[in-house]
Amino acid sequence: MTIPKTVNTVALNCRVQTVVYDQWGNTSFPRCETAPPTSIKLRVHSTILRSNPQQTENFNYANKWQQSTDGKDWEDAISNVTGLSNQYIIPSSSTNYRFYRYVLIDEEFLYPLCTFDYQVFEIFTVPRPSPPLNPGNIEACISENRALSVTVDKDVEVDWYDAPSGGQLLLANSTTFLTQKSGTYYAEARALLAPLEPPVPGTTIRDTDSIYTPCTSYQRTPVSIILFDLPEVSDETLSFCENTTITLSAQISNVAYEWNTGETSSSINVNTPGIYTVKVTNSNGCSSLKTIALEQIDAPKVQTATSNEHAITIITAIHGEFEYSLDGFSYQDENTFYNIEGGLYKVYVREKNNCGLVTFDYVHLAIPKFFTPNGDGINDNFVIKGLENFQFSQISIFDRFGTLIKTSQNNPFEWDGTHRGQPLPATDYWFQINIEDTLKKGHFALKR
Repeated sequence: MTIPKTVNTVALNCRVQTVVYDQWGNTSFPRCETAPPTSIKLRVHSTILRSNPQQTENFNYANKWQQSTDGKDWEDAISNVTGLSNQYIIPSSSTNYRFYRYVLIDEEFLYPLCTFDYQVFEIFTVPRPSPPLNPGNIEACISENRALSVTVDKDVEVDWYDAPSGGQLLLANSTTFLTQKSGTYYAEARALLAPLEPPVPGTTIRDTDSIYTPCTSYQRTPVSIILFDLPEVSDETLSFCENTTITLSAQISNVAYEWNTGETSSSINVNTPGIYTVKVTNSNGCSSLKTIALEQIDAPKVQTATSNEHAITIITAIHGEFEYSLDGFSYQDENTFYNIEGGLYKVYVREKNNCGLVTFDYVHLAIPKFFTPNGDGINDNFVIKGLENFQFSQISIFDRFGTLIKTSQNNPFEWDGTHRGQPLPATDYWFQINIEDTLKKGHFALKR
């Protein structure tokens, strides 16, 4: 059918555009070939374009809806139906007609001065897709993160379900599906709907899934996966004593072993601190890596011991979890002993994890800071004990002018604060002690 042009009595050039759209504002309707009949309500939107906006057009025309099976040969559908206005209802999208348009037919057929553009509304028939193809089921270790996959034709999406029909949708729009659970999963092919053209200005395009029936494959494709568990291992932090050997174990049976030392046994003996790893592989070929952090506990090493009046302090050369004793039975965490009389002692330093014990003899010289010779029977004498434990010892007392007040050799030392039978004044006095090859000096106070 040929559509003649409208007579334009004023303008030398005019143009009329008509756009057909449905009740959802779309300008095309994709439909699966297996979908049930669906009624569609069409509307038309017309726009008049002219060369001079101040001019008017005089149209004498009749409006017509037209339909076609191929988009080329058109026939009238409904024309000038009272009360229909610009609405046209397609009885069913399952009819043979696929194309619809709205035209204006000039009644006088004079002067081809005004042209018309007709945008066609098309019902797209979407072929039902074939079921997805399964390239093969999967057997894998769970750590491999192997994904199920299927192949489909172009313009086909895949949805994954947990049942051959119905069931729960697990994943949409993907040809692959990653799971951490063994089982059979079902892939359903879904054809993509034909793209919708831009709607009439002011209208919207809704979600096609809420408008049109999905076009899915007649059956779902089962795809199976068997996931093998990894050997269960747990990392460890271990310690061992200095100068000893420790056995490291994978702590799992019926697997193959590969240590970072190169050994392939279930356990190894080592004597060096560090990081050790063992890869264990089960009969399914699945592997786990166990890490053992090995720390060495050093035996105690003593740097020195010091005496401060009636206290003994032991200083170690290294840090550690040590405890201390002066009799080998009673131990304490603190390295200083208080209220200790002068004399010869055996000092014990022990590592708390039984990783070593050090003992040594120590002569403790208890040198008072002061004494009070006032006859009350308390701290009346300046006494130094422990000198008798040395093969050679000598102590001398001086006043502030360097006058020798008292001296003693290889004997316990005691002074009552007198010189030549006369009490000396309360003040500071100095001592000098020679112990074998060691010279020790200091001062103390006489208080009355």
